[in-house]
Amino acid sequence: MYHRFNAVLQLALLIENGEKLMTVLDKVVAFYAGLEEQMEKHISKGSLKHWRYKVKNFPQRDWIPMLLDRIDE
Repeated sequence: MYHRFNAVLQLALLIENGEKLMTVLDKVVAFYAGLEEQMEKHISKGSLKHWRYKVKNFPQRDWIPMLLDRIDE
């Protein structure tokens, strides 16, 4: 869950600094690809894009709960 937050935060910061979305997506995915041994899941460009659109209109303090997996009971 925190890998989602960190990836989206990194994405948002790079975009704020004027980089283009597609370039930033490639950079963040490449960064996390280098950490795959330490992480349980791979981050795809599609997932990262989905997470960004899910949280982009909300304050950063609300992002972690929004990025949690939904568990059906």
